[in-house]
Parts: sequence; C-alpha cells; structure tokens
Amino acid sequence: MTNLRNILQIIRSQCGNKHEYTSTMAIEPEEQGYEFSRNDKNQRIYYERDIVTLSDFQKIIKKIHRLEKLINKVVDETAERAAEYFSQKFMNVIEQ
Repeated sequence: MTNLRNILQIIRSQCGNKHEYTSTMAIEPEEQGYEFSRNDKNQRIYYERDIVTLSDFQKIIKKIHRLEKLINKVVDETAERAAEYFSQKFMNVIEQ
C-alpha cells in the first residue's frame, strides 16, 4: 500500500484535485478498452494495478510531449534554414 500512497501523493502534487486528475487520466485508457472496477454508484474503484497503469500512461504522455517538442524544434530549424537558403539564392539572382 505504501507504493499506492506514494503514487497518489505524486498525483496530488501535480494537480490540486486528485479526483479530477485521475478521472481525466482514466478516460483515455478506458475508451481504449481498459476496464476499471466500479462501485454501486458506477464510480471507478482504483486498485494499485490501476494506479500503476495510470502512472505508466502519464509517463508515455510525457514522452510523447517531449517528442512533439523535439519534432517542432527540428521543423522550425529546418524551415529557418530553408528560408535562409532561398533568401540567399534570391539575392544571388537579383545581384546578377
């Protein structure tokens, strides 16, 4: 249970409202077929395996965001280099 408490503390520190955060994080895996146990009010019951799954899901999301930032940086730098290249070519044509 200590591991579960540590994970819940991390979730609380990242988002002021633990319930809102875990509910939001649970929607996508659930839409993809992951099944959570539910109580008689149809609320999700989070067992340690579910918290681990959500934690893994969060890690993957962070990796994807880092990859997107890297891709955007490469695209921006490539566009800048292309603009400089064509600008120089254009200036060479004008000078001739």
